[in-house]
Amino acid sequence: MQGHGTYERKRPAGMRIRRWYCRACRITFSAHPDCTASRVSDTLEGIEAVAAHAAAYGMAAAARMFRASHADPVSAWRFVRRRCDWVSDLLWILRGLTETFFGMEPTLAGLRVHLGPEVGLRDLRGVCSGDLPCLPHPVGFRPPPAPSGSQRGPPTGNGNGSGSPGG
Repeated sequence: MQGHGTYERKRPAGMRIRRWYCRACRITFSAHPDCTASRVSDTLEGIEAVAAHAAAYGMAAAARMFRASHADPVSAWRFVRRRCDWVSDLLWILRGLTETFFGMEPTLAGLRVHLGPEVGLRDLRGVCSGDLPCLPHPVGFRPPPAPSGSQRGPPTGNGNGSGSPGG
């Protein structure tokens, strides 16, 4: 691996993230601190706050609370919906991933009942550290599905000795 520069995150403002390049895989990746969400320009606490507010007060209230500066209420609602979906999907996956989460209600409240009242998305990085490559964003590092017909990751070769899929 070799250094590949840095970039500035939108949130938290001013935070710079180091990028690395793996020659063998021919990919770059970031070294994020545990407070930042993967593949999203937000913190895990920010995503959790939106999802918790929506669970407690409803989607419309969360959209007004967290996206009040946006003129378009539809985009504000989508912002909240995406964060709620990410959290819900993650918690459903955790239930089937390991016995630690077996029987947990797939909600933030269920997570706190199961692991403790102070546990949040940021804490899951430590609890699930061995499973982060297979967990989806914003907590895990699993890449999103590739569009149909595209290739992700290093080339696999096709037996012609060139090392590339096409020849």
